[in-house]
Amino acid sequence: MKKRFWLLRVGLLGLSVALTPLIPSTAQEPPAVKSPAVPPVSDSKFFKLKDLRPGMTGVGHTVFKGDAISDFQVEILGVVDNFLPKQSAIFAKLSGGPLAETGVFAGMSGSPVFIDGKLLGAVAYSFPFSKEAIAAITPIENMVNMTDSNSSRTDKATTGNSSSSDRSPYDSSQSISQQLWSLVPSSGVNLPGAESAGRTTENGLPNPAELKPIDTPLMLSGFPRAAIDYFLPQFHAMGLAPVMGGAMGGPDVPNDTMAEASDIGPGSGVGAQLVRGIFGATAAGKVTYRDGNRIFAFGHPFLHSGPTDLPMTKTRLITVLPSLMNSTELSVPTELIGTIKQDRVSGIFGEVGVTPRMIPVTIHLRSSRNIQKTFRFETVNDRFLTPFLVNFTVFSALTSSERALGESTLEVQGTISLKGKQEVKVENFVSGDANSSVIASLSVANPVNFLLQSGLKDVQIDSITVDVTSWDEKRQAVLERIWSDRREVEAGDHAEVSAVLRRTDGEEILVRIPIIIPEQTPPGPLMVSVMDGGVLSMLESRETRPTYLPKDLSQLVRTINQARQNNRLYVRVMRPEQSFAIYGEAFPAVPPSLAALLLSDRTSGANQTTLRSSPLLTVEGPPLNLLLAGQRSITLSVVK
Repeated sequence: MKKRFWLLRVGLLGLSVALTPLIPSTAQEPPAVKSPAVPPVSDSKFFKLKDLRPGMTGVGHTVFKGDAISDFQVEILGVVDNFLPKQSAIFAKLSGGPLAETGVFAGMSGSPVFIDGKLLGAVAYSFPFSKEAIAAITPIENMVNMTDSNSSRTDKATTGNSSSSDRSPYDSSQSISQQLWSLVPSSGVNLPGAESAGRTTENGLPNPAELKPIDTPLMLSGFPRAAIDYFLPQFHAMGLAPVMGGAMGGPDVPNDTMAEASDIGPGSGVGAQLVRGIFGATAAGKVTYRDGNRIFAFGHPFLHSGPTDLPMTKTRLITVLPSLMNSTELSVPTELIGTIKQDRVSGIFGEVGVTPRMIPVTIHLRSSRNIQKTFRFETVNDRFLTPFLVNFTVFSALTSSERALGESTLEVQGTISLKGKQEVKVENFVSGDANSSVIASLSVANPVNFLLQSGLKDVQIDSITVDVTSWDEKRQAVLERIWSDRREVEAGDHAEVSAVLRRTDGEEILVRIPIIIPEQTPPGPLMVSVMDGGVLSMLESRETRPTYLPKDLSQLVRTINQARQNNRLYVRVMRPEQSFAIYGEAFPAVPPSLAALLLSDRTSGANQTTLRSSPLLTVEGPPLNLLLAGQRSITLSVVK
């Protein structure tokens, strides 16, 4: 019999990023102003668009180094109406400090511009490859209008809760385990606006004639270069410019201690934190306007995710890296000061002193060299961002310790703890010649995505714990033959099914699985099949073909936890008689009266399937440290 193996192959995306060398600044160092406790600016101190004329000059505030606020000069070029629907944009030429060399740089978003002492708006848009620092300014009126009396509410876009009309149906034409592999692409979920972001020319470079939001530098700490390269297209699609950096010597275990924030005002550095702990990911920009504890920043969307719940931090700028294509700042997050509550087209809005709700993640890794490592960090709690970030961080933890090429096996086990609900099991066994870390990280991210995208209410993830064991070898086996200790059985009898597996190195492994013939089984033939989890999943998906919605979170958790595993053999006992599947659950040996009712026009529906055979019994074999493949069947007879 020809051997059959399942080889999990996912192509790694090789990307090389050319970093422009640091060019020493020859411009005169701008005057540094110590960050003052800036009093709130009243609406009467906003500069009105109707009073703006080309040629007017003003001053902007930003940070060129450290946390000191410095000035730059602004010359108004003109106003464009309806730049966005019912919103204007102000074009201006910037100068002063290092801007002659850097142009408008990534991280400058939100830098406030004042004319005659009145706040005009935020530097927010620029042109790639521009020889001069030409920018578009978002008027401050647009930014302060992004909030209303309900701005601090928890929204379904953040938590994943929604009404039944928003819910995506569960397609049971695929098994739950098959769906968990397909819900999140190899590098994460598609985020709102990602399709239109980061448009490029045919040669892959940004369109130099396209005015676009200033790139947001995403300062990364703890992530290996290979992981950043693999996820780079997704970061670029979100308008983020990943930069390998570090942290300011803070603890690996994050905490919610709030720092004093009286020094945060227009022009100060501010960060939107996505991950914190041993891994860190913080987007950097500038504060445009402060009204008491209310902070307005960026001047353009961060991820355009609407209501959100992101940690808001101070940042410290190390230097600005000049580049012909797009200069960027190198900065690090420092102290937590509050929470970002809104991410809209005209900027982000945060509140000082408000504690964000994060999801703690712990990864325990036993490496192929028998070295124990523990990674502790937190990710944001967001319907779209959380699965992507879990995928990115788990992949990074594995890539930092394990091989990417060559024979490799990873065993993944873990739990997703839900508030007030049963834990969700995370389990997978990956073995192949390359890219095992890709599949292993998806096995954690996909259940998270499935929960948050279900649309069910009260989905609140309290924590995620993952245990990974690694071997520098391929651990696979194929099912060769099976037999039973009895050919004839009676209802209620015990029998034993034996299976022989052959490993890639030729070693044979005997597995014995006891079964009990169900009571009340009538005389006749029984089909006994032994198969791997993947084959069983496909068979079950054909039997529960219609689309249905899980009735509640408990049913969804139960469905995920019943996903078939690829390191186990399963014994399935079938009888050739009619049965039914309702809402994805099998109902074998249905009495004739109930079968007639289920087949009537009054009761049949999209959530019901009629089956030609009746699955009487499915028994799971013991877990093995092997990726299994194969299917074999025998026939038993039930006698009186």
